[in-house]
Amino acid sequence: DQKAVEAQQFWLACTGLEAALDTLKPLMGEVTRVKTVATPGDSFVQVLVASLSPLALDRGVYSVDSLNERFCVVEKKARQVAGIGEEGGSLLSYGLSYLQAVLTVDLSQRSPVEEEDKVDLSNASTSDLLSMAKHSLDKDNLARTIQYMTLLKGEPSRVVEDWLAEARLTMETRQAAQALLTHALVEGVDSL
Repeated sequence: DQKAVEAQQFWLACTGLEAALDTLKPLMGEVTRVKTVATPGDSFVQVLVASLSPLALDRGVYSVDSLNERFCVVEKKARQVAGIGEEGGSLLSYGLSYLQAVLTVDLSQRSPVEEEDKVDLSNASTSDLLSMAKHSLDKDNLARTIQYMTLLKGEPSRVVEDWLAEARLTMETRQAAQALLTHALVEGVDSL
């Protein structure tokens, strides 16, 4: 009975941590609660808790909805500077890149490709990568979106780097919380 109660408390602490990920608030309290109610000497929990970013513990992480909203702004800015390469550019090249973004028809409402496996990403343009990233984010695939955004080069990569850092932090923290929750479920089943 005692083991079942402890497993239930651990599960509740893990669900509290996962629920806190939808708010931009410090996670230190929830993580401390998870550590407190976890089985003493549970190395899996210790490793997962140690893997959490200090930034996530002190400040919290953005929700996926917040990242979606921010992506719209970042995507627009990245499209505006899509013509600027690694070395930067002159005022004229920035102007031409902006003009190109204004005159380009947005086809991102359609699925960019039928099968992503058949796309040669080494030859994909900035516009293609941004469209595939947007499509992936619309399908709630944050990991794939991060992969596409990481492939950007030049000025667009500098525009999206803050969003990418926040998206990675959110994804890493969510994965750790989901692993803890799964571990709690296994402990709950074992206690029966």
